[in-house]
Amino acid sequence: MKKENYHKVLSLLLSVILVIITAGCTKTEAPPAAGTAMSDEDQEEITLRVSWWGPEARHEATLKAMERYMELHSNITLVGEYSDWNGHYDKLVTQIASDTAPDIMQINDRWYYDFMSGMNAVVDMNTLSDYVDLNAFDKSFLEDYCSYEGKLLGLPLGVTGVCFLYNRDFFAEHNIAEDTVWTWDNLLEIGERVHQENPDHYLYVCEAGEMWTLLKCFVKQRIGTQMIAEDYTLNVAPELFTEAFEYAKAMVDRGVTEPFETASLYTDVSNENPRWINGQDGMQIKYITNFSRYQALDLNYGVCTTPVYDGMLDTGVTVSTGNLFGINSKCSHVKEAAEFINWFVTDPEAIRILGECRSTQPTDAGRRLLQEEGISDPLVTEAVGIALDNASSIVDNGVSQIKEFETIWQDYIEKVVYGQMTPEAAGQSFYDDMINVLDELKSFDS
Repeated sequence: MKKENYHKVLSLLLSVILVIITAGCTKTEAPPAAGTAMSDEDQEEITLRVSWWGPEARHEATLKAMERYMELHSNITLVGEYSDWNGHYDKLVTQIASDTAPDIMQINDRWYYDFMSGMNAVVDMNTLSDYVDLNAFDKSFLEDYCSYEGKLLGLPLGVTGVCFLYNRDFFAEHNIAEDTVWTWDNLLEIGERVHQENPDHYLYVCEAGEMWTLLKCFVKQRIGTQMIAEDYTLNVAPELFTEAFEYAKAMVDRGVTEPFETASLYTDVSNENPRWINGQDGMQIKYITNFSRYQALDLNYGVCTTPVYDGMLDTGVTVSTGNLFGINSKCSHVKEAAEFINWFVTDPEAIRILGECRSTQPTDAGRRLLQEEGISDPLVTEAVGIALDNASSIVDNGVSQIKEFETIWQDYIEKVVYGQMTPEAAGQSFYDDMINVLDELKSFDS
């Protein structure tokens, strides 16, 4: 199935689910996953370390699922190692380098190149079809979003994407139509008006990391291709980087977004920002996997797609699995690790426990089960549907998602926003830094 067709089919399914959630329907049992019934007599006692990051709701659901698996498999002990997002990547890379990494690792889709180029950190799940049911997943989704150079790095834990999450009451207070088609121009214009109407209000809130997520859409819409080609060619001119930095500066200078000085205090946890909690900020860009952080708050939410402009070459809207469960290539019990992951993502009991703590379920059977039993969250379903309807035709390649590039992006965004560099100087300097890094990578891989 082509990627575009997969988006259409899944989007249609989610639309149907959203309607049925409201109406209600008869519960039906999903078919049991392979390998759920087994005897543990005379089996080796095995301990598997499992690592992930996320909000408290994800921790609770994951631990509960692990406890249930251990009840079903008395010879297996699962040890959870979990944290928030901040610092998790650095910790995991250090563990991999020192051969102390967990057996099962939650992997972000932006880490594929880092984990497989040089480190070869995880097992190719294509080789484990005796223990995992790959037929439960759409083949093209596994190939496009879960693989690197033909290797399946893990099983997907959800289907996610990027969209705007907004406060409906804030929109009503400032007479912003919820069906507004956001453009790069009216985002500035409406944001400026909001701040003039109430100097204590900002339409938007972000820090450097989420400004980078927004600017990636900005750039991809204008180039219509990978930012970095497979041969390490940079497909973005310094002038376009300058234009992106100018836009970020305009958002801050015109009062569209909350100042970085305060927003950055809540990097990756903007749900804890008092201004957001108190309804003084109106909208932010979000990966749907993070919605559970925000739904714990008593706010009236809506979702919509990110800005567009006439003549764009691509929507720039990211759709992905977000997270995988992969197996450490140094794991001593690959079979048992694979069987647990398979249960975790395909077994009806596990699906009920986990719900949508990592966005909507990654299999059709899982999504149907949650919908039929009234467990699906309408906001998550709507958000994923919006992301799929507007999905970029560009599946980011591994080299375009290298962690170092993300760090460099954010560094220059902060320099521009804080007035330490002009957008023009930052655009050229950022371009030069990217070229230098790409030359090093090309030399390393040649």
